[in-house]
Amino acid sequence: MPPLLSLIREFNDFDKHRLLSLTMQHVMGGNFGFITPMIGKPTFHYLKTPIVNGVEFFYFTLTPPQPDVQYDCQASFAISVSHAQGPSGTHTSEILYFLDVLIKEVRQVVDFQIRV
Repeated sequence: MPPLLSLIREFNDFDKHRLLSLTMQHVMGGNFGFITPMIGKPTFHYLKTPIVNGVEFFYFTLTPPQPDVQYDCQASFAISVSHAQGPSGTHTSEILYFLDVLIKEVRQVVDFQIRV
């Protein structure tokens, strides 16, 4: 994430316009299995951009191609918040992680101010 104080300023700016910058960003986890016996090895592909209604977020390819393959897929998604790009190059963070880090930072600043 970028510096937390800049994120607070960014969210304050969003709030002035009554906007909330939430996205359903990524698949957090899940289970995937093949019911049909397969020949070869599957290649898995995941969407790496924000998820919108109706988008294909996951698919697989089989080499060699095989007809009528049955599979079972379960996925869970993370609600994320959009922000300025951080040092790692990402521009979203899971909201629970983001709030946890932000609360810890604010507590440190407040505790420091009380001691001074």
